[in-house]
Amino acid sequence: MIPAKALHRMKFPHFLIVTLLLGSLAAAADPLETVKALKQASAAGKEADALAFFGKAPGKSDLDHGYFNQKAKKLAEALGKENVEIVSGKIEKDCAVVMVVTKDGEKKDYEPVYLFREGKAWHVCPFTNWRKLELSAERKAALEVLEKWYDEQDLSSSGFDF
Repeated sequence: MIPAKALHRMKFPHFLIVTLLLGSLAAAADPLETVKALKQASAAGKEADALAFFGKAPGKSDLDHGYFNQKAKKLAEALGKENVEIVSGKIEKDCAVVMVVTKDGEKKDYEPVYLFREGKAWHVCPFTNWRKLELSAERKAALEVLEKWYDEQDLSSSGFDF
């Protein structure tokens, strides 16, 4: 890693330094760690850092970028709450699902958070219903395996509404 003083002496534009740092945040090699880092950034009020974990809508999508970003902000805010815990997850090819639990007294609500790998980085999908996205047949097949695995966990679900 290049020390900050050296970067300053090299006359790197500040936006490039921020982009490099955000890119390294979103490049977690593990989906659980990616969602945990997103939660941390959101809990700390670092919206730009939190939104860096979403990347862009995967594949060709008819989704309006404004809608995608609106859902990303909503999920980031929900994950940043104190009563939200990252529980477990599963990887299937370049897709993953992470279980998130919201605790409200004795009540626990579980929701899936889906991720897509792009290169070495995992990007969070802001939708619990990944079918809203236009995806390759390979990704759809992987997500169906993950969805089946998640459903077999026998968890109650009524937490997030994304």
